[in-house]
Amino acid sequence: MTSPARRISSLGCLLLLALIAMAPAAKADPYHIQVQNDALGTEQGIHRQQWLAQSFVPATSFFLSRVSLYARDRSPSEVLTVQIRPSFGGFPDSASLAGTAVNGPSSAGWLNFDFDPYVELDRNLTYWIVASSNALSGQGYDWWRSGSNSAYPQGTGAFTPNGVNWSNGTQDFAFRVYGFHQPILAFSVSASRLTLDAGQSVVFTMNFSNTGLGSANSVWVNVSLPPQLSFVSDDAILIGGIRSGAYSFKFTNVGSRFWSFRLTASAVGAVPTGTVAETVFVFEGTDHNGRSFTRVVHVASTTILNPGSTSSDFPWWILGVAAIPIAAMVFLFWRRRSIDLSVEEVFVVHQSGILLAHQSKTLTPDKDADLLAAMLKTVQDFIQEAFSTRERMPMRGLQFGEFSILIEPGRNHYVAVVYRGQDDGSFASRVGDLSGQIEDRFGITLASWSGDMREVRGIRDLLPVLWGQEPEASSEARDRRKGRARHWRQVPDSATEGESPEHGARVGETRFTDEEG
Repeated sequence: MTSPARRISSLGCLLLLALIAMAPAAKADPYHIQVQNDALGTEQGIHRQQWLAQSFVPATSFFLSRVSLYARDRSPSEVLTVQIRPSFGGFPDSASLAGTAVNGPSSAGWLNFDFDPYVELDRNLTYWIVASSNALSGQGYDWWRSGSNSAYPQGTGAFTPNGVNWSNGTQDFAFRVYGFHQPILAFSVSASRLTLDAGQSVVFTMNFSNTGLGSANSVWVNVSLPPQLSFVSDDAILIGGIRSGAYSFKFTNVGSRFWSFRLTASAVGAVPTGTVAETVFVFEGTDHNGRSFTRVVHVASTTILNPGSTSSDFPWWILGVAAIPIAAMVFLFWRRRSIDLSVEEVFVVHQSGILLAHQSKTLTPDKDADLLAAMLKTVQDFIQEAFSTRERMPMRGLQFGEFSILIEPGRNHYVAVVYRGQDDGSFASRVGDLSGQIEDRFGITLASWSGDMREVRGIRDLLPVLWGQEPEASSEARDRRKGRARHWRQVPDSATEGESPEHGARVGETRFTDEEG
């Protein structure tokens, strides 16, 4: 059963659409009365020896399209010529702005004279309607006067025997001046967001306005969606728009006001992260009479991040590539097999793939530089891929024979540890604690890291905790390193030469190398 609130909402929508449909639209044709004097008195003849004229003053600038005179044709049939002239010295100028001729009927009525091309008239200037005929006296046309010279206060009547020497008349003439105003169209587009994750939507708001006095016969907004975006909905119908094709919106008789509607699209498909989707908006408007008038093109760019994919889309080839240097690493480490958990390598890598800190038990830069570089690149590639697909790849480690790689993610970093042996859970907890310490001390720095290694140098001083040792004080560690070789020994107070600390190697036999990223 429909609730009262829903019924009211539905009725409100129907009422809104009905009001839009019933709202009077500006009539898009070129014949709107701009100036007129309909007062009728007695007629006056137009022939070869007598030209008649009437002045008028537009209140606004417009394009003149037609002049109508209340007149009739005397027999035999003749044409009546009408010109639009500017004013000069209070009378019609000799130059004509436009002219046309009509063969009118013998019955009195409003006789139309249409002009093509249209004549643009300026507000508050005086113009003259000049009527003439080549017929002999008594065989031309009659033009009705208004009975007084105050029927149209802004203008006056005039006559001449030769089209040159004018005199003021005593009465105004009956006339109508038609024309139209042109629209002034503008168009803009805005997007609700500049980046999209998979499945998210963007709302494009299209605004167009007409600030002119005339209406636009038609306006089209054509939207071309890129393949990365899929159409969801639009609300163009609420402002009288009609959608056709994919996706063209037409509006007719666009009067002087502001218009706005929305189109919603969503990100679809699996594309590389960072793909820029460009939506093209083409705005085309006609003038008041339906002629092509305005064309504007806008391009809205939206960046697709973390695009959607399925489990079958996972780039398993990365693991295949990673197996090559890791296999070499396993071959190098086979001599140091032990049933106890032994930490071999520790890497701390920024989310961008840059090595922040490294400490090694076995590799030495001079003897194993190539292998170290290959292994580091593998970890970096793995981490970069993990950051870009974190939601779809819960994997946090790899196993190759006796050797394992444990990866502990932080907010803006990863800790990757190569170790040998079995973890009962406490070692993974220690790695998590190390990641937490890095986050506590360097989290703010890493979130907006500039790339300056001096800002993160203290990270390497935290790494010895994975060998069961206390972290070094950064300043003291630097002082000691400046005066010592890169390979060093350290024996904890709790261990003697040859003893194995819990979850560690035989400390007395351990030679560490540490590197800055």
